[in-house]
Amino acid sequence: MQKPLPKHICELYHLQILDVRHWNGLNDLPEGMNNLVNLRYLLVPGSGSLHSKISRVGDLEFLQELKEFSVQKKDGFDISQLGNLKEINGSLSILDLENVADKEEAARAGIKQKKHLRTLSLSWGCASASPAAIQEKVMEGLKPHENLAHLTVVNYAGAIPLWLAKNPSLTNLESLHLQDCAAVKLLPPFQTMPFLTTLSLVGLSSLNDFHIDFRSYEKDELELSEIEILKCSALITSIGLHSCKALTKLSINGCGALAKLSIKDCGALTKLSITNCGALASLELEGMPSSDQFDAQYPRMLSTSIWLHLKLTISLANHYGDYL
Repeated sequence: MQKPLPKHICELYHLQILDVRHWNGLNDLPEGMNNLVNLRYLLVPGSGSLHSKISRVGDLEFLQELKEFSVQKKDGFDISQLGNLKEINGSLSILDLENVADKEEAARAGIKQKKHLRTLSLSWGCASASPAAIQEKVMEGLKPHENLAHLTVVNYAGAIPLWLAKNPSLTNLESLHLQDCAAVKLLPPFQTMPFLTTLSLVGLSSLNDFHIDFRSYEKDELELSEIEILKCSALITSIGLHSCKALTKLSINGCGALAKLSIKDCGALTKLSITNCGALASLELEGMPSSDQFDAQYPRMLSTSIWLHLKLTISLANHYGDYL
Protein backbone atom coordinates (compact mmCIF):
# COMPACT_ATOMS: atom_id res chain seq x y z
CA MET A 1 0.00 0.00 0.00
CA GLN A 2 1.36 3.40 -1.02
CA LYS A 3 1.93 5.71 1.91
CA PRO A 4 3.09 9.30 1.31
CA LEU A 5 5.67 11.06 3.41
CA PRO A 6 4.13 13.18 6.18
CA LYS A 7 4.07 16.87 5.34
CA HIS A 8 5.56 17.87 8.67
CA ILE A 9 8.93 16.52 7.48
CA CYS A 10 9.22 19.77 5.53
CA GLU A 11 9.34 21.65 8.86
CA LEU A 12 12.53 19.95 10.05
CA TYR A 13 14.61 22.94 9.03
CA HIS A 14 17.89 21.68 10.51
CA LEU A 15 17.65 18.24 8.88
CA GLN A 16 20.79 17.33 6.93
CA ILE A 17 20.12 13.73 5.84
CA LEU A 18 16.76 12.22 4.87
CA ASP A 19 16.74 8.52 3.96
CA VAL A 20 13.57 7.26 2.24
CA ARG A 21 15.13 4.31 0.44
CA HIS A 22 12.98 1.82 2.34
CA TRP A 23 9.69 3.75 2.24
CA ASN A 24 7.58 1.31 0.23
CA GLY A 25 5.69 2.61 -2.80
CA LEU A 26 6.94 6.16 -2.54
CA ASN A 27 6.59 7.91 -5.92
CA ASP A 28 6.14 11.53 -4.90
CA LEU A 29 7.34 14.04 -2.34
CA PRO A 30 5.33 16.52 -0.28
CA GLU A 31 5.24 20.19 -1.22
CA GLY A 32 7.66 22.27 0.76
CA MET A 33 10.74 20.05 0.49
CA ASN A 34 12.61 23.19 -0.51
CA ASN A 35 12.15 24.42 3.08
CA LEU A 36 14.78 21.92 4.25
CA VAL A 37 17.48 24.51 3.64
CA ASN A 38 20.18 22.58 5.52
CA LEU A 39 19.59 19.30 3.68
CA ARG A 40 22.76 17.67 2.35
CA TYR A 41 21.46 14.28 1.23
CA LEU A 42 18.06 12.97 0.18
CA LEU A 43 18.64 9.23 -0.15
CA VAL A 44 16.05 7.74 -2.52
CA PRO A 45 15.54 4.29 -4.07
CA GLY A 46 16.42 3.44 -7.65
CA SER A 47 17.92 5.82 -10.18
CA GLY A 48 16.96 8.98 -8.34
CA SER A 49 13.79 9.99 -10.17
CA LEU A 50 12.33 11.24 -6.87
CA HIS A 51 14.91 14.01 -6.91
CA SER A 52 13.02 15.43 -9.90
CA LYS A 53 9.95 15.85 -7.69
CA ILE A 54 11.47 18.60 -5.54
CA SER A 55 9.93 21.94 -6.46
CA ARG A 56 12.35 24.88 -6.12
CA VAL A 57 15.26 22.55 -5.44
CA GLY A 58 17.54 25.55 -5.90
CA ASP A 59 16.66 26.62 -2.36
CA LEU A 60 18.65 23.63 -1.06
CA GLU A 61 22.03 25.25 -1.65
CA PHE A 62 23.92 22.82 0.61
CA LEU A 63 22.64 19.75 -1.25
CA GLN A 64 25.48 17.36 -2.06
CA GLU A 65 23.65 14.98 -4.38
CA LEU A 66 20.99 15.40 -7.06
CA LYS A 67 20.84 12.37 -9.32
CA GLU A 68 18.09 13.58 -11.65
CA PHE A 69 16.50 16.86 -12.67
CA SER A 70 13.65 17.03 -15.20
CA VAL A 71 13.28 20.46 -16.77
CA GLN A 72 9.68 21.63 -16.95
CA LYS A 73 7.96 24.75 -18.21
CA LYS A 74 6.45 25.54 -14.86
CA ASP A 75 7.48 27.51 -11.83
CA GLY A 76 9.97 25.74 -9.59
CA PHE A 77 11.23 23.30 -12.21
CA ASP A 78 13.11 25.58 -14.64
CA ILE A 79 16.76 24.79 -15.27
CA SER A 80 17.93 27.83 -13.31
CA GLN A 81 17.06 25.87 -10.15
CA LEU A 82 20.39 24.11 -10.62
CA GLY A 83 22.33 27.36 -10.45
CA ASN A 84 22.56 27.54 -6.65
CA LEU A 85 23.57 23.89 -6.26
CA LYS A 86 27.30 24.43 -6.40
CA GLU A 87 28.17 21.61 -4.00
CA ILE A 88 26.51 18.67 -5.75
CA ASN A 89 28.86 15.84 -6.59
CA GLY A 90 28.67 12.35 -8.00
CA SER A 91 26.25 12.11 -10.93
CA LEU A 92 23.59 14.40 -12.38
CA SER A 93 21.14 13.53 -15.15
CA ILE A 94 19.31 16.47 -16.75
CA LEU A 95 16.22 15.37 -18.68
CA ASP A 96 13.76 17.07 -21.05
CA LEU A 97 16.16 19.75 -22.23
CA GLU A 98 13.69 20.67 -24.99
CA ASN A 99 12.10 22.83 -22.28
CA VAL A 100 15.13 25.14 -22.27
CA ALA A 101 14.76 28.11 -24.64
CA ASP A 102 18.30 29.32 -25.34
CA LYS A 103 21.96 29.41 -24.34
CA GLU A 104 21.45 32.08 -21.71
CA GLU A 105 18.76 30.07 -19.93
CA ALA A 106 20.92 26.94 -20.07
CA ALA A 107 23.91 28.80 -18.63
CA ARG A 108 21.85 29.71 -15.56
CA ALA A 109 22.14 26.06 -14.53
CA GLY A 110 25.78 26.82 -13.67
CA ILE A 111 27.07 23.45 -14.88
CA LYS A 112 30.51 24.94 -15.49
CA GLN A 113 30.79 25.90 -11.82
CA LYS A 114 30.01 22.42 -10.48
CA LYS A 115 33.59 21.32 -9.94
CA HIS A 116 32.69 18.29 -7.80
CA LEU A 117 30.45 16.72 -10.44
CA ARG A 118 31.91 13.49 -11.83
CA THR A 119 29.17 12.24 -14.15
CA LEU A 120 26.80 14.28 -16.33
CA SER A 121 23.99 13.07 -18.59
CA LEU A 122 22.20 15.49 -20.94
CA SER A 123 19.01 14.26 -22.56
CA TRP A 124 16.26 15.56 -24.81
CA GLY A 125 12.86 13.85 -24.91
CA CYS A 126 13.51 12.98 -28.56
CA ALA A 127 15.74 14.39 -31.27
CA SER A 128 12.87 16.39 -32.80
CA ALA A 129 11.55 17.71 -29.49
CA SER A 130 12.91 21.18 -30.33
CA PRO A 131 14.65 22.75 -33.37
CA ALA A 132 18.26 21.70 -33.89
CA ALA A 133 19.48 25.31 -33.86
CA ILE A 134 17.98 25.83 -30.42
CA GLN A 135 19.42 22.57 -29.14
CA GLU A 136 22.89 23.62 -30.26
CA LYS A 137 22.61 26.90 -28.36
CA VAL A 138 21.34 25.13 -25.26
CA MET A 139 24.21 22.65 -25.45
CA GLU A 140 26.75 25.48 -25.63
CA GLY A 141 25.30 26.87 -22.41
CA LEU A 142 25.74 23.54 -20.61
CA LYS A 143 29.53 23.45 -20.74
CA PRO A 144 30.75 21.32 -17.81
CA HIS A 145 33.63 21.94 -15.43
CA GLU A 146 36.97 20.54 -16.56
CA ASN A 147 36.91 18.01 -13.69
CA LEU A 148 34.07 16.05 -15.30
CA ALA A 149 34.94 12.37 -15.83
CA HIS A 150 31.89 10.87 -17.56
CA LEU A 151 29.63 12.49 -20.16
CA THR A 152 26.49 11.09 -21.80
CA VAL A 153 24.40 12.88 -24.45
CA VAL A 154 21.08 11.40 -25.62
CA ASN A 155 18.60 12.45 -28.35
CA TYR A 156 20.55 15.57 -29.26
CA ALA A 157 19.75 16.98 -32.73
CA GLY A 158 22.69 19.37 -33.13
CA ALA A 159 26.39 19.23 -33.95
CA ILE A 160 29.10 18.57 -31.39
CA PRO A 161 29.35 21.69 -29.17
CA LEU A 162 32.39 23.91 -29.44
CA TRP A 163 33.49 23.09 -25.90
CA LEU A 164 33.87 19.47 -27.02
CA ALA A 165 34.88 19.92 -30.66
CA LYS A 166 37.42 22.76 -30.65
CA ASN A 167 40.05 23.26 -27.97
CA PRO A 168 38.07 21.06 -25.63
CA SER A 169 38.44 21.73 -21.94
CA LEU A 170 37.34 18.26 -20.82
CA THR A 171 40.87 16.92 -20.55
CA ASN A 172 39.95 14.71 -17.57
CA LEU A 173 37.14 12.90 -19.37
CA GLU A 174 37.23 9.12 -18.84
CA SER A 175 34.13 8.04 -20.77
CA LEU A 176 32.00 9.52 -23.53
CA HIS A 177 28.63 8.11 -24.62
CA LEU A 178 26.71 9.63 -27.54
CA GLN A 179 23.33 8.08 -28.30
CA ASP A 180 20.81 8.95 -31.02
CA CYS A 181 22.58 12.19 -31.88
CA ALA A 182 21.36 12.17 -35.47
CA ALA A 183 23.15 15.30 -36.74
CA VAL A 184 26.64 14.52 -35.43
CA LYS A 185 28.97 14.24 -38.44
CA LEU A 186 32.31 15.04 -36.83
CA LEU A 187 33.65 13.71 -33.54
CA PRO A 188 35.83 15.53 -31.02
CA PRO A 189 39.65 15.23 -31.18
CA PHE A 190 40.27 12.32 -28.84
CA GLN A 191 43.98 13.15 -28.69
CA THR A 192 43.08 15.97 -26.30
CA MET A 193 41.43 13.51 -23.88
CA PRO A 194 44.42 11.57 -22.50
CA PHE A 195 42.39 9.83 -19.77
CA LEU A 196 39.52 8.68 -21.98
CA THR A 197 39.09 4.92 -21.53
CA THR A 198 35.61 4.20 -22.91
CA LEU A 199 33.94 5.54 -26.06
CA SER A 200 30.39 4.54 -27.00
CA LEU A 201 28.64 5.73 -30.17
CA VAL A 202 25.05 4.56 -30.65
CA GLY A 203 22.66 5.60 -33.40
CA LEU A 204 24.79 8.36 -34.95
CA SER A 205 23.06 8.17 -38.32
CA SER A 206 24.97 11.08 -39.94
CA LEU A 207 28.47 9.92 -39.06
CA ASN A 208 30.39 9.48 -42.34
CA ASP A 209 33.45 7.68 -41.05
CA PHE A 210 35.35 6.97 -37.87
CA HIS A 211 39.12 7.26 -37.69
CA ILE A 212 41.47 7.56 -34.72
CA ASP A 213 45.19 7.97 -35.33
CA PHE A 214 47.42 8.39 -32.28
CA ARG A 215 50.77 8.14 -34.09
CA SER A 216 51.60 11.81 -33.79
CA TYR A 217 50.49 12.15 -30.18
CA GLU A 218 53.41 12.94 -27.90
CA LYS A 219 52.24 10.69 -25.06
CA ASP A 220 53.45 7.11 -25.47
CA GLU A 221 50.15 5.52 -24.56
CA LEU A 222 46.68 6.99 -24.35
CA GLU A 223 44.21 5.17 -22.12
CA LEU A 224 41.41 4.50 -24.63
CA SER A 225 40.75 0.79 -24.05
CA GLU A 226 37.17 0.16 -25.18
CA ILE A 227 35.26 1.39 -28.24
CA GLU A 228 31.65 0.55 -29.05
CA ILE A 229 29.97 1.58 -32.33
CA LEU A 230 26.33 0.52 -32.63
CA LYS A 231 23.61 1.20 -35.19
CA CYS A 232 25.50 3.90 -37.08
CA SER A 233 24.10 2.39 -40.23
CA ALA A 234 23.20 5.13 -42.68
CA LEU A 235 26.46 6.67 -43.86
CA ILE A 236 29.49 5.22 -42.08
CA THR A 237 31.48 3.25 -44.65
CA SER A 238 34.96 3.20 -43.15
CA ILE A 239 36.41 2.65 -39.68
CA GLY A 240 40.13 3.06 -39.05
CA LEU A 241 42.21 2.78 -35.90
CA HIS A 242 45.95 3.43 -35.78
CA SER A 243 48.31 3.18 -32.80
CA CYS A 244 45.61 2.87 -30.14
CA LYS A 245 48.10 1.16 -27.84
CA ALA A 246 45.71 0.64 -24.90
CA LEU A 247 42.73 -0.61 -26.92
CA THR A 248 41.60 -4.05 -25.71
CA LYS A 249 38.01 -4.28 -26.96
CA LEU A 250 36.31 -3.11 -30.17
CA SER A 251 32.61 -3.83 -30.77
CA ILE A 252 30.85 -2.91 -34.02
CA ASN A 253 27.18 -3.79 -34.46
CA GLY A 254 24.48 -2.77 -36.92
CA CYS A 255 26.60 -0.61 -39.22
CA GLY A 256 25.03 -1.83 -42.46
CA ALA A 257 27.00 0.45 -44.78
CA LEU A 258 30.42 -0.36 -43.31
CA ALA A 259 32.66 -1.55 -46.15
CA LYS A 260 36.18 -1.25 -44.72
CA LEU A 261 37.69 -1.86 -41.29
CA SER A 262 41.37 -1.10 -40.77
CA ILE A 263 43.19 -1.72 -37.48
CA LYS A 264 46.92 -1.03 -37.29
CA ASP A 265 49.39 -1.20 -34.40
CA CYS A 266 46.78 -1.80 -31.71
CA GLY A 267 48.88 -4.37 -29.88
CA ALA A 268 46.70 -4.76 -26.78
CA LEU A 269 43.52 -5.68 -28.68
CA THR A 270 42.13 -8.97 -27.37
CA LYS A 271 38.48 -8.85 -28.42
CA LEU A 272 37.04 -7.79 -31.76
CA SER A 273 33.30 -8.23 -32.31
CA ILE A 274 31.63 -7.42 -35.64
CA THR A 275 27.90 -8.10 -35.94
CA ASN A 276 25.26 -7.21 -38.54
CA CYS A 277 27.64 -5.39 -40.87
CA GLY A 278 26.65 -7.10 -44.10
CA ALA A 279 28.47 -4.74 -46.49
CA LEU A 280 31.91 -5.33 -44.96
CA ALA A 281 34.25 -6.09 -47.86
CA SER A 282 37.71 -5.34 -46.47
CA LEU A 283 39.23 -6.25 -43.10
CA GLU A 284 42.77 -4.97 -42.70
CA LEU A 285 44.78 -5.93 -39.61
CA GLU A 286 48.43 -4.96 -39.21
CA GLY A 287 50.96 -5.00 -36.41
CA MET A 288 48.90 -7.10 -34.03
CA PRO A 289 50.24 -9.47 -31.34
CA SER A 290 51.18 -12.92 -32.60
CA SER A 291 49.16 -16.04 -31.90
CA ASP A 292 48.85 -19.59 -33.17
CA GLN A 293 45.28 -19.19 -34.33
CA PHE A 294 43.31 -16.90 -36.56
CA ASP A 295 40.01 -18.02 -37.95
CA ALA A 296 37.66 -15.46 -39.48
CA GLN A 297 34.99 -15.80 -42.11
CA TYR A 298 32.47 -13.24 -43.22
CA PRO A 299 29.96 -12.97 -46.07
CA ARG A 300 31.16 -10.83 -48.97
CA MET A 301 34.67 -10.64 -47.53
CA LEU A 302 36.41 -9.60 -50.75
CA SER A 303 39.86 -8.71 -49.55
CA THR A 304 41.66 -9.31 -46.29
CA SER A 305 45.20 -8.22 -45.49
CA ILE A 306 46.79 -9.82 -42.43
CA TRP A 307 50.44 -9.11 -41.76
CA LEU A 308 50.72 -11.14 -38.55
CA HIS A 309 48.68 -13.84 -36.91
CA LEU A 310 46.45 -12.50 -34.20
CA LYS A 311 45.88 -13.01 -30.52
CA LEU A 312 42.21 -12.10 -30.73
CA THR A 313 38.79 -13.36 -29.82
CA ILE A 314 36.89 -12.52 -32.99
CA SER A 315 33.13 -12.62 -33.42
CA LEU A 316 31.75 -12.15 -36.93
CA ALA A 317 28.07 -12.50 -37.73
CA ASN A 318 25.76 -12.07 -40.68
CA HIS A 319 22.75 -9.81 -41.13
CA TYR A 320 20.65 -11.91 -38.82
CA GLY A 321 23.17 -12.22 -36.00
CA ASP A 322 23.97 -15.89 -36.68
CA TYR A 323 27.58 -16.52 -35.77
CA LEU A 324 29.70 -18.25 -38.37
